Amino acid sequence: MKAFLYTCITLFLFSSCSGIKYLKEREYFLEAQSIKGNKAVPTEELETFFRQKPNRKLPLLGEPYVVAYYWGKKKYDKKVEEWKKALDSLEKEYARLTTLKDSIEIERGEIRDRTLEKKRVKKEKQINELKERIEKGNWLMRSVGDAPTFFDSTLMVKTASQMQLFLKQKGFFKAKVKPSFAVKNKRATITYHVEENTPKTIGRFVLESQDTSLLYLVKQDSLNMLIKQGMRFDEGKLSDERDRLSRMLQNKGYMSFSKQFIYFDVDTVNAGIDSLDIRMVILPNEQDRGHIQYKIAEVNMITDVGVESEEGNRRKNIRSEREKEEYKGIYYLAYKHKYSKKLLNSRIRIRPHQIYTRTDIEDTQRALASLDVFKFVNVKPDTINNQVITNIFASPAPINDVSIETGLNMVQTFPGPFIGVTLKNRNTFNACETLEIRGRFSLEAQAGVIGTGRGYVGQEASINATLNFPKLLFFGEKFNNRVGAYLPRTKFSLGYTDIDRPEYSRTNFRTTLTYDWTNKKNSTFSLNLFDITVVNTERVTDAFVKYMLNIASGGNTLLKSFDRLFISNISFNYTYSQNNNFYLRGLAELGGTTLNLLNKQFFKEGEIFGLTAFRYVKFNAELRRYVPLQRNNESNLVFRANVGVITPYGKIGGQPNTILPYEKYFFTGGTNSIRAWRPRRLGPGSFAQINDNGELSDAIEQPGELLLEMNMEWRKKLFGFVHGAFFVDAGNTWMITQNSRQGSQFLLQNFWREIAVGTGLGLRFDFSLVIMRFDFGIKVWNPALPLNQRFVLTQWTPKETTFNLGIGYPF
Repeated sequence: MKAFLYTCITLFLFSSCSGIKYLKEREYFLEAQSIKGNKAVPTEELETFFRQKPNRKLPLLGEPYVVAYYWGKKKYDKKVEEWKKALDSLEKEYARLTTLKDSIEIERGEIRDRTLEKKRVKKEKQINELKERIEKGNWLMRSVGDAPTFFDSTLMVKTASQMQLFLKQKGFFKAKVKPSFAVKNKRATITYHVEENTPKTIGRFVLESQDTSLLYLVKQDSLNMLIKQGMRFDEGKLSDERDRLSRMLQNKGYMSFSKQFIYFDVDTVNAGIDSLDIRMVILPNEQDRGHIQYKIAEVNMITDVGVESEEGNRRKNIRSEREKEEYKGIYYLAYKHKYSKKLLNSRIRIRPHQIYTRTDIEDTQRALASLDVFKFVNVKPDTINNQVITNIFASPAPINDVSIETGLNMVQTFPGPFIGVTLKNRNTFNACETLEIRGRFSLEAQAGVIGTGRGYVGQEASINATLNFPKLLFFGEKFNNRVGAYLPRTKFSLGYTDIDRPEYSRTNFRTTLTYDWTNKKNSTFSLNLFDITVVNTERVTDAFVKYMLNIASGGNTLLKSFDRLFISNISFNYTYSQNNNFYLRGLAELGGTTLNLLNKQFFKEGEIFGLTAFRYVKFNAELRRYVPLQRNNESNLVFRANVGVITPYGKIGGQPNTILPYEKYFFTGGTNSIRAWRPRRLGPGSFAQINDNGELSDAIEQPGELLLEMNMEWRKKLFGFVHGAFFVDAGNTWMITQNSRQGSQFLLQNFWREIAVGTGLGLRFDFSLVIMRFDFGIKVWNPALPLNQRFVLTQWTPKETTFNLGIGYPF
């Protein structure tokens, strides 16, 4: 909180002083640049030619960075001569120490004076820091301030000229760009007026090549060409077509083909007034002969690169020369064969006697590297006549790894320390499996949940073992060979967790079997064949039982979570990510399906082996969109939508099932959700918690069956490692099944009035390894109030601000 207030006060002080008073005669700040008149060519593409960049600003605060720069420059001007003298002295001392070091090494051979070396390194560091200060300014100038950008008419004209040239490359041969500027209050604004005029279109497009076989392949692929008759001429499209065509031919066996063999002859003389003709010529190779189509002659894989033969001579059962073994046409070489050739075969996409394809080379490298048993994998094809010998070099990773992780775990905005130890064993059963055993212990600071108002510290210890198979178990070799490029993986895990808190202690046992794979591009898939959790509550205090009975009367089902539970499900997850700009996640989960596979003599309605069981269906989808506002990514907009629904099914005691596992409900509010509300306290619907004094309360978590969340966040770099944010959050949860909480039911005609809205400001401190986040949320629309009182922004007071502390970005 203090850091937030300090930063705001600092920026306000900077903004209170205008940088104009520092300007000399005929100096003007560059206020803004705009482009007008362009229709076909996007503004963002033309903006890349700006030769100057206006100084950063903040809403309501003006240009504090320029003021900060001038403040720093005042101190810089007073100190710079002193720093230059200090630098000269340091460089002389550094030279003296270097000479002394060299003379000692000559006298003593390779013996080093460690004390002398430390002094020398320290002086070198001081010199570098001082040089940076002299050349780039002091900390305030470098990290906080912006050097002022002055209007330069010469650069303005150059920008217009480059824009006009770019428009010609886009087909607008008659385009004109005329710059103009206006000055007001010592600030200049530039406008670039664009006249695109009529573009040149492609009249005739002709393909030519002396190589008839290659020309035949190119014509066969004409539907995929980026250049079409009648389209607007675009030099960028020509370059993209060269890249596309060269890759296509490399995937047809023409390994040595490159885009340098393709050139375009553009004829603007003999074509029509507003058209041009293009002749695409594919040149012969250097010997003026046709291009060679290569076939794979041999595939070799060396699985122990880096293991020297001399080491092999010193160890038993390891040969001094690599042994060569063949499996289904592929040769494997190693001093001692450790990896399953059947498994490696499924990941190698290259086969003898096949036409060479670049994609198979790339897929092989990616598939082998994903096994996590090699430090590196390099696929190198070599040509002999018109054949290719492909050598795959793989260096084995250490068989055993130990890693230790420590940090802070955020639980309901309270940080708690944790430590984790992971033991990894590679190639466990000689078929590229990995076995990971993870132990973790954490202390979790949480708010008290039984109305005492005091926090407490609980502890959680867990151990998990995960066995990864780089294939789909229970499917045959032929199938796994066919899908090997999609990085299939089977994960079997067992886990045990012990939770000890003042109110209760319980243990969880969990086992899962999961299939994972990708589509080689942007999507990942995960199919959970089974996920079974057995929960045993060993101790519950009387006060906590009383608390759960009390909130149960208000519709909260937390009490059910402290039975002895059997929770099982089958689920499918889909994730799509594109260039860090778009993210989509989908989940479909069917709970209780394991019960359908068992004989009914083992269970009755709602129970199995004496444990409470659940049946439910759950769907959840999340979408994120990242929109950069500046090319250097110093400012961007982030949009997020998160929707979900869960509903129980089946019967318990002859009555419809209305109970879900508590952890499967949806909750909203908190540091990664609607930040103006405390974690998991918002909703459902217009339900209002009322305390003993008749006032609104958020003491109790509020589960829901239907979720809707929408977030918008503007992120802006302020200075150095400090980033700011402005956000608007909206959403709520609702119930689908009948519930005793008044107003919690989802009704189509009312739900839009029950969408809570919050807004606020945030600070993020980016320390590279970790991002600390401070968000301050305030309520705008509170659905727990009567309809005519729900807009609460005008009644805001500082004490109603909700503070959120987080690690990393919220989404």
